[in-house]
Amino acid sequence: MTPRTPVPPARTTRRVVTGRWSARVVAALLGLLGGLLAGPMATEAARAADASPVPTTVRGWSTSTWSVPQGRVARVAVRVRTGDRWATRRAVLQFRPTGGRWTRVDAERTQRDGRVVLGWTVQGSGAVRVRVPATRTARAVTTRGRRVEAAGARSSSTGLDGRADRFESAVFRLVNELRAQGTRCGSAWMAPVPPVVRHARLDEAASAYAARLAREDYFSHVDPQGRDAGDRAEAAGYRWSRVGENLAAGQDTPGDVVQAWRGSPGHCRVMMGEWVHLGLGFAHDEASTYGEHWVQVFGVPQR
Repeated sequence: MTPRTPVPPARTTRRVVTGRWSARVVAALLGLLGGLLAGPMATEAARAADASPVPTTVRGWSTSTWSVPQGRVARVAVRVRTGDRWATRRAVLQFRPTGGRWTRVDAERTQRDGRVVLGWTVQGSGAVRVRVPATRTARAVTTRGRRVEAAGARSSSTGLDGRADRFESAVFRLVNELRAQGTRCGSAWMAPVPPVVRHARLDEAASAYAARLAREDYFSHVDPQGRDAGDRAEAAGYRWSRVGENLAAGQDTPGDVVQAWRGSPGHCRVMMGEWVHLGLGFAHDEASTYGEHWVQVFGVPQR
């Protein structure tokens, strides 16, 4: 039988032939594809360029020195612009006491026209600024600091007399001293924790509730309508993730009331908790059962 000459499989043959033409075909295909893709690729590049974060500006901000009576709720009104339009953004008010560090004292979302009002209770001199965090489409911006000089006491026109101002400030100081040194709450030792910062909206909630407790002569964390500390803080405009409240009545001085809270394990643990902000209220009414009424509202804001 005559041996047959091996014949390469058709597949192999076609592969060889295809190989001869591959360079020309590839070149042609690349040219064709290049033309087809040039438009979309250019469009995508343009879109990417257009999608780069736009600048953010804060309008209405002043850097002139600001003299504010100590204990007064100070407010700033600004407008936040995103690129060439107004948009809803988150604005943060930060305060830095003299020799201290920047701490958030208020945060709110702007209205659709970019307007927002931020505030805090002035407890000492320092500086204040507004920061607008970045978003996916807009850059962050931080204003220059504005010098704040705390002067004198809060005017009685705010509805609180000079004694309330002094008492609230003294309680604030004593609480932070206690937090700085640590203390024993019942049988448990509570290690030192960072200081809290007074917050204007929590001050409003605490002051209003202290006045109501004295005026209506009752003593409870829940008011006659069933609202608790969280409800009152929210009604005052404080957006919280956690909130805690201490009440006291009948103590004559800030030292007495802080010592009373310290001597109660539950109240003591609240004062030593991991809080960010504190609001304080004091009211006196001779016609009430206890005379003096004290309110502490601690809070951690939403992020």
